Amino acid sequence: NYTFSELDFGDPINPTFVQTELGLSAAEANLAILRKGTHTLVHFNGGLPPILFDHATDGEARDLFGQPQTAPLVLELSQAMLNHRMSNPASRFAYSMVTKEGLLTNPRHA
Repeated sequence: NYTFSELDFGDPINPTFVQTELGLSAAEANLAILRKGTHTLVHFNGGLPPILFDHATDGEARDLFGQPQTAPLVLELSQAMLNHRMSNPASRFAYSMVTKEGLLTNPRHA
């Protein structure tokens, strides 16, 4: 009853511009997206604030996160995201990236 996706925008070998500008480690340079019904919650790692979209009202034109009336919805979507992550903890591709030179990895506990 939902879709879930993750995006890693960090470089485990050479920090990206975004990592450097936001002061994020490779482990923090990622986000998770949960879409359920007409709403999408985007959760950023590293202490960045989440974003909430209502596709039925305005697509992705306006962030609704932080508005008092959306608190129950944010809780529901956050719990669904946490439940999904706890049910799928493998993180098989974490700390890996595909480059022209092939697969590069940086062990989590070097």
